[in-house]
Order: sequence, then structure tokens, then C-alpha cells
Amino acid sequence: MSRLSLCIPFTSANLGPGFDLFGLALNKVARFDLSLLPPEQYRFSDAEGPLRMPLEHNYVYRSYRFLLDRAALPDYPGLDCRFELDLPSGRGFGSSAVAYLAGIRAACLALRSQGKGDLTLTEELNLLVELEGHADNIIASRLGGWVFIPAGLPLLPQNIIQKPVPPELRCLLLFPEYSVSTRESRAILPAHYAMPPILKTMSGALYWLEYLNSGNAEYLRQALHLDCLHESYRAVNIPHFESFRNACQALGCLGLTISGSGPGLIAFCLAEDLARIEPQLQEKARQAGLSLVSAAPSLQGLLEDAKQ
Repeated sequence: MSRLSLCIPFTSANLGPGFDLFGLALNKVARFDLSLLPPEQYRFSDAEGPLRMPLEHNYVYRSYRFLLDRAALPDYPGLDCRFELDLPSGRGFGSSAVAYLAGIRAACLALRSQGKGDLTLTEELNLLVELEGHADNIIASRLGGWVFIPAGLPLLPQNIIQKPVPPELRCLLLFPEYSVSTRESRAILPAHYAMPPILKTMSGALYWLEYLNSGNAEYLRQALHLDCLHESYRAVNIPHFESFRNACQALGCLGLTISGSGPGLIAFCLAEDLARIEPQLQEKARQAGLSLVSAAPSLQGLLEDAKQ
């Protein structure tokens, strides 16, 4: 097999009080068509044509080379990568995770073409987290659904909690034209926290779990207002955060949080309220120069189709 088609979901991570622990796959995706080329030939293009980005800044290329260098495969193939994105990159919806995942799966294609074995799921998950630096969005992108990746345990599939989300939950994604570096966003967080904010955030995480277990949306409403670990610090670089949080509350959303490290935001509401809330939030977004996209949680993780 020398060609591969991938469909990979975008994600939202943290989800308020689940900093670095919670991730959620969305029904907005990135589609990749990948083909092997002769060694040292690389082509990358999107719907608008060839990319002008230097290869060293391309996360698909970096993860592809990362795995094949580690496998010590001599004269390994080059890569042709064509992709289409439902969401823009760098807005806090897991675009780096999507790219790293595409590169790793392309590298697995190259390994198979050379008669090498594929990665186990455990090996793949650990490589992905090593590349991304944190597990929440990249594991959700790979597996789908809502995921909880416990800290302090080995990263094994059996240690990851994966749950479906109540079917009536809907998401409204808000994002500006500019992007925020994850590295810079993490750098502004404190190195240490006092006990009260930790306990408050733990309460929010447990409310999230109770919402998933019971389907009672009031638990999620509580959860989305209980983070004390990252949002107040990151909001400094997201000037629209507080005004949209207040607007979402006034409109009857369950809550709004920073998606990943931002600058994108994700508002949660019930399906029965979406037709009323969306146009009003759309107008506020237009006035603020933001884009709004309606989405929903997705149980589907990576889809892969190998071809001759």
C-alpha cells in the first residue's frame, strides 16, 4: 500500500476545569490524502495550492521524519500530502495534534512499504504525546469522544477513560483571525497554585464527569464556571473572552471556556436552544470581528483508508 486517506477530528482541550486532562473530539475534521514519493521529495498542498511554509515548520513533515529517523529506516520515502481543513490552524482546536497524527500515520505507511511492522496503539499514543507535549487534544483526536487522560499513570489505552457525550450537547466555536502560540500561552501559567483554587477546579472536573454519567446539564453548567488553573491567566491575551462569557450566560448557554490554549473559545448549549442562541451569538461575533462555527461532539476518532 503506497497511498493513505485520513479523516481526523479537530478537538477542544481542557474544557474548563480539565486542564491537561480532558479532551473532546468534534465533528469538524481535517482530510489528508498521502502518497509516498522517492526519497527526499516532499510536496505539501491545501485547497489553495502548494504550501509556502518551510519544511522545518511543517508538523506533518516533522512527525513523519521523527518516527522514520527513530526507526533508523535508510533511504525512506518522501511524501506527497494534500489536505483540507474544516477549521483554521492555530486557533485552539487541536490543529497541531491533527498534523502530528497525520505525519505519524504517514510514517507508518512508509514503514509498512518497507516490510516493517506497524505501531501498537500504546506505542503510537506515547509517540504522539511526546511530539505534542501534552495528551488531551491529541488523544481525543486519535480515539474520538470525550477523553480523560489521568496524570501520574503510564499512558496505556486501558488507563484512558473514554466516554460518549449526551446527544443533545452542541458547541459553538468562536475564533479570531490571529493565532496564539501554545508555548507562549503555557508560559504565562503559574508554576505553583494555592490549595483553594485546586479544590475548586477539582470540583469542576467532578461535575463534568457527573454530567457525562447522568446527562443532567446543570452539572455541566456548574463545571464550566469552576476552572481556576488556566483561564484567568490566558484571558489576558484573549480580550474578547469575558464579554463573550457574559453574552453566552445571558443567552442561556451552559457556559463558555477557552478552547485549548486559545484564542478560540467554545460555548456549550443544548440542541433545543441552538436555533435561538446561534444567530444572536453570530451577530455579536460579527461585530467583534470573530468567526463562529456550529459543531457537535463526535465519537469518531481517526479514520484511515489505505490504498494501492
